[in-house]
Amino acid sequence: MMKLLYSLIPTLVMLVGAFYAVLVIKIYTWWYQRHNQYEYRNSSEIEPQLLKQPPKSQIEKIRSDKGDYLILIVFLPIIFYSVYITQLYFSQPPPIIAYLVIYVLTTTMLAVNFAKLNLKHRKLTSIVVILERENQELRAQQEEYKRLEYLSFMATAVAHNINNPLQAIRGASDYLLDFFNAVSPEEIQNNLHRITANTERLAKIVKTFRDYARGDRQQREQLNLNELIKNTTDLFQAQFKHHKIQLQVDLSPQMPQTNSNSFSLQEILMILLSNAREAVAGREAATIWVSTWTTDHQVGFQVADNGPGIAIEQQPRLFMPFHSQKPKGSGLGLYLTKNLLDPLGGNIHYEDRIDSGACFRVSLPITRGE
Repeated sequence: MMKLLYSLIPTLVMLVGAFYAVLVIKIYTWWYQRHNQYEYRNSSEIEPQLLKQPPKSQIEKIRSDKGDYLILIVFLPIIFYSVYITQLYFSQPPPIIAYLVIYVLTTTMLAVNFAKLNLKHRKLTSIVVILERENQELRAQQEEYKRLEYLSFMATAVAHNINNPLQAIRGASDYLLDFFNAVSPEEIQNNLHRITANTERLAKIVKTFRDYARGDRQQREQLNLNELIKNTTDLFQAQFKHHKIQLQVDLSPQMPQTNSNSFSLQEILMILLSNAREAVAGREAATIWVSTWTTDHQVGFQVADNGPGIAIEQQPRLFMPFHSQKPKGSGLGLYLTKNLLDPLGGNIHYEDRIDSGACFRVSLPITRGE
């Protein structure tokens, strides 16, 4: 019985020591929380000294330190007990009360330091959560801003396209007003048909813009890529001509259908056209080529330009968010194209043009059995 009791003493000592350490940690944590802020609601509340190093790297170090402290707290009672028993056998040990006082002071110090680390761990964890949330919100805002920027780009193209039918309508109506009594019924009918045709053209242009602005980017349908590319590039011909940029479109004669989203593809094409326009702005013989292509398993389109191209060291990070080689670029355009293509099962990659300039190639799966 005594042997059993003696064998249980180390375990009891360890349990009592652990209980005491937990009690100290709880008391210190309670006291700290009453007198200090240890969690944050937003980044403005974070103390600057906590951001001198990346929070995640600090968390990793704290985890390692907490493990070291935990080992010491758990095994410290056994160490003290072993030292006391050894001295008891070989010499006259100091009074047991001295061992207890030293143990209590040492354990209290370790437990308080462990509690401080634990509280800092909580602080840094809440900081990481806040920064990630605010980063997501900022990214969402910037993506929305970028979408509005492309919407403005399309609105400019619409304005250029609206001008021609408006002039045609104005010319036909002025002719009828000026020569109403002198013109034949056939001429009146022809001019009215001209007004009607250009009014329908205006309505189609406005509908295209409205559909793009309000379009559902989730719904998928069977699409002919040639038709979508032609309708979208037609909107930009007048605008690019105004900026002395040639926009050449080459459509593949055989184009299988793809199950995709027309608004997403329009947005991708606009992003690539906008980037290409900026790349060739001010260059001699500025040209942008848009073409469609097909293989046994894929359809797609590509946008190429004769601008300066993209430096080799920049290419691996092209589709990463907030990466841009333009001085005022947001770094979200190509990132958006990647995000828009992922749900469609598509892909985009970059390649240099043989002569000079950039080429972005978008690929989509062919719809079988259609």
